[in-house]
Amino acid sequence: MIPLVAPQFIAIPRQRADHIRARCLGVGIPMVLACLAIGTLLVVFAVHDGRAALSWIFGGVSTFAFSLAAFSLAGSRSTVPGDHLDLLGARSMRRLPCGMWLMTMPLSFLGLAFLGTSRSRGWALAGKALVIVSPSVLALATAIVCVNLFRAPFHYGPAQPPPPPPRWG
Repeated sequence: MIPLVAPQFIAIPRQRADHIRARCLGVGIPMVLACLAIGTLLVVFAVHDGRAALSWIFGGVSTFAFSLAAFSLAGSRSTVPGDHLDLLGARSMRRLPCGMWLMTMPLSFLGLAFLGTSRSRGWALAGKALVIVSPSVLALATAIVCVNLFRAPFHYGPAQPPPPPPRWG
């Protein structure tokens, strides 16, 4: 039988909680929109230049990994209910985007390696390379934001019991 671990909450100042919630949406939503834009460009380039199919496949998988990090950042407001920080949620929000960034790095590299079979040359090739590399760069930015937002707040005091659930109505 696997023991269940109850979430540990720690009290944080109201300004810090508001900052975390605002930054999650302020950075998470543009990253999700960037995922949609990169995915659309990958589809357009794949239709236009089918010879580099493996490049677009690796770019698409890299964009999917980046989208997992972006959606998790946009939805991580739930780790701060009220004036408390969920320590287990914060730990997973520090680790997940870093893991997704580590996943996008080799995928973007493989996408660039297979881009050599493309018919494009010059600026068109540089633009396609930029689209393939951008999920990795944006996943790194997402990981940096998550690590800075959800760092362990040891100076805020001892762990508190969980806050009461919100009342609707």
